[in-house]
Amino acid sequence: MATVTPAPKRNGWYDLFDSLLPYSLALIVVASFLIFIGVILIRQPTDLDLLKTVSAIFLGPIGTILGFYFGYRPAEKLENRLQELIDSNREMLTELEQKKSELQRKTELATETIERAIADKKMALEQIEKLRSLIR
Repeated sequence: MATVTPAPKRNGWYDLFDSLLPYSLALIVVASFLIFIGVILIRQPTDLDLLKTVSAIFLGPIGTILGFYFGYRPAEKLENRLQELIDSNREMLTELEQKKSELQRKTELATETIERAIADKKMALEQIEKLRSLIR
């Protein structure tokens, strides 16, 4: 049976950098988009072409960021759920192995009891035959 081992956890600066980098970049892109839109609306409120151009330029990266953010969360939840299922399966496997060993022990005890009963029956039959031979 193949076992799945989780990847080792990394600690320290790498985890901090790895977890904050995507969100920091997303925040920078979205904030700069909002700042550019705000500056355009304040300085040239009638220039809609400039507003459309800036919006078109930032639309791709913002769409990518939203896709990453909303795609990352379900994947993270799925990973957590899979880990929970793996842990649950390990617990159930341990329980089943304990029950298996208990059943094996009970089977061995029952087998010994039956073998003793068979031996006792043979002895009893021998005793009966001896008694019959004495009576005749």
